[in-house]
Amino acid sequence: MVSHAPRNQNDERARGKRIADEFEDFRARDVEPTDVSNFLKPYIDRPKTFNLYRAQIGELMRFAMLKGWRDPGTNPVRQIIPTM
Repeated sequence: MVSHAPRNQNDERARGKRIADEFEDFRARDVEPTDVSNFLKPYIDRPKTFNLYRAQIGELMRFAMLKGWRDPGTNPVRQIIPTM
């Protein structure tokens, strides 16, 4: 995030907070594609926002796999198609 412009960093932090608030009762290993899909539903008519959230959740799940908090190859975001 450091290499991004200040406005982008603020946007990423805001998305991160929204994601953290939504998934605060979950362990990384417990997040399913339906959970991510339900979170993204309000953004279906806003493709850029939808895809930004989708990407950020995907990165969090990738990080969880690297840390051993999710089984390898189980990123729930991979099953959700980006919008256009």
